[in-house]
Amino acid sequence: MFTRALALGLASGLALATASFAEDLTRPPPKEAFAGQKSATSITTPGCNDSSFAQVPGHNDLFLTRFHKGCKPGGDWTVVLDHFDWTANAFTTVKTVIATPQQIEGATLNSAYDPYPANYGGEIWVAFECSGANIAGASTCLAPMNPQNFTTDPSRTYVAISGNRNAPGNQYSASDPKLFSYEGRIFLYWTTVVMNNGKWVGIATRGAELVQEPGGQRRLWAKGSGGRAIEAFDPRLSVEVWAHADMFSIIQAGPKIYATAGNAEGACVSPSKDLPGCFQLTIAESDVPIGQDIFNRDQANGNKLPTVGQEYARFAEAPSGQLVIIGHFVPHAHPWFQQRPMSASAGVAAFPVDVGALFR
Repeated sequence: MFTRALALGLASGLALATASFAEDLTRPPPKEAFAGQKSATSITTPGCNDSSFAQVPGHNDLFLTRFHKGCKPGGDWTVVLDHFDWTANAFTTVKTVIATPQQIEGATLNSAYDPYPANYGGEIWVAFECSGANIAGASTCLAPMNPQNFTTDPSRTYVAISGNRNAPGNQYSASDPKLFSYEGRIFLYWTTVVMNNGKWVGIATRGAELVQEPGGQRRLWAKGSGGRAIEAFDPRLSVEVWAHADMFSIIQAGPKIYATAGNAEGACVSPSKDLPGCFQLTIAESDVPIGQDIFNRDQANGNKLPTVGQEYARFAEAPSGQLVIIGHFVPHAHPWFQQRPMSASAGVAAFPVDVGALFR
C-alpha cells in the first residue's frame, strides 16, 4: 500500500547480497522444520521499495512491480516489467508498463502501484492501486496488457474499485489488488484499510467476481454493478473474504485454491509494527474463490511457517515448476519474531514451498 511504503521508508526495499544456494529456489524444499529455515535466499532488486513482485502469466522469468521515480516520498510511482534471473537471484528492470502521470478515463493517473496480472479473454489484465486527480483516495484500477509487447492502453485504463467511502466517520481504501482467473471466470480482491480521522484502525480483504462488458472497451466490472466502479466497502457487490488480513497473492494448485497474506489483527495495521505475530506470513486453502471469510476457515500450520514480519509474500513458479514464495521480510526487535527465523537476511527474499505439506 502507498502509505505503508512511506512509513517503512523508501530505501527499505533495496535488497541485500545474493546467497550462495540459489539452486534451492528451483528444487523441492529440503527437509526443514519450517518453510525457509534452510532454503531462503536473498534477492537483488534494482529500485527503491520495489518489493511487490507479481509473476506475469506464462512467463517464469517476468514480473510486474512498482517503481518510484527519484526515490523520494510522494507520488511518481509507476508499474514496470522486471526480468528475474533464477540462477543469480536478481531482478533487472526491462521497461515501463504503466507510466505516470497520464490521462485515463475521467481522471489523471499520478501513481500506479502494486500491480497484479491474470489472463482473461485472450488478454493479460493488470490490477493496480491507483491515485490522482478525480481518483478517490487509494483506489483499484484495471488495464489490459498486450501479451506481445507488454504495453497498456490509457484509453482502456480505468477505476474499477473506488476508495474513500465515507460511512459513519470511516474511510476505506481499495489497496494492493489481486486478480485471479478460475474456471473461465475472473475475480478481483483488494485490501481494505479502514481509516478513522486519518488513523488506520483495521484491515481486511474483500473480493468480487468481475464480468466483461460485451462491447466497446470490453472492460471488467464487479458483477451486478451495471458497468460502473463500486466503492471499496460496497456490502452488496463485494464480500469480505479474509478478516484481519492483508492478502498478497492467490493461485490454484490441483483442486485447491491457496492464498498468502499478512496477519493484521487488532493494533497490527502495518508490517513495521513490532507486535507479536504482526504481519506473519499466513497461507489459506479454499475450495471456492469467493465467499464470506473463506480464507479464515482453513489455514496452514503456523509452526511450519517462519515467524518473520513480512509483506507482499507472493507465489511464483520457478522454471522447474517448483512453487516459490517471493516477498519482503521486515526485521523486528521483539523476541517473538526470532522463534523461527529464515536463512536469509531481511529485505526481498525467496524460498521454495510445498503448499500441500503445510496443511498436513
